[in-house]
Parts: sequence; C-alpha cells; structure tokens
Amino acid sequence: MGSLYWHHIALLVCVAVGSLSTQPLDLQKRDNTIQEVVFFALINYNEISPDLYLYKVVKFQSKEIQVMMGAEYLIDAEMVRTQCLKAEYANPNDCPVMITDGQSKTQSCHFVVLVWRDIKVPVQSICKDT
Repeated sequence: MGSLYWHHIALLVCVAVGSLSTQPLDLQKRDNTIQEVVFFALINYNEISPDLYLYKVVKFQSKEIQVMMGAEYLIDAEMVRTQCLKAEYANPNDCPVMITDGQSKTQSCHFVVLVWRDIKVPVQSICKDT
C-alpha cells in the first residue's frame, strides 16, 4: 500500500484518539519496542532520503512515548552518513561511518512513529544538517 494511504490512516487514528493521549514518557534504551520503532524510522528515512548513502543513528537526544489506543513514539536522534550505498546494503547499522573529508555528514533528526497493534506508520521525519 502506498505511503499516502498510511499517512491517512495515521491521521484518522490520531484524530480519533487525540483526546486520550497522555504526556510523553521517557523510554529506556533497552526497550525492545523502541529498538524496533527506531529501526523502522531509520529504514523509512533512508528510503525517502535523496542521498545515495545510508544513514544510521549514532546518538539519541530523547526517546518518548505518548500512550493512546496505540502508541506515538517521539524520537530525537543524531544520524550520520555511512560508507554504504543504498543500492548495495539493506541494514545501515552494519555500515561504517563515512569519514572522508567532504563526504561525511551529520544530521539532527526528529521522528514520530505511530504504532497501533502490529502496524507502524511514519507520521513525521524531519532532519537538518548540523
């Protein structure tokens, strides 16, 4: 199904349960669900990024969750360009960081991922060069 379809589903779910949301809660690094959500956000970002190289998360500024009928994960992270070309690798976590002068790149990113039952929907993905 298309990306637009999932964005519509996310919007409908958010509107339907928006009044039930709580304040964001900090998450622990060892939480398996947050690891899956971070990887999902990373893969989604790499798919939509126009860069030829994969990016990977190297540092977290924050990881929070807002609990509703589902869960909205809010992730702020620092990402770096890797040496792996998108066309050649699937998992950016296995790639070494790009260290070549003029090629290395760091971004500060904010991701919002909605998880409802077993469905993960990318709601927001904003990255800025640092």
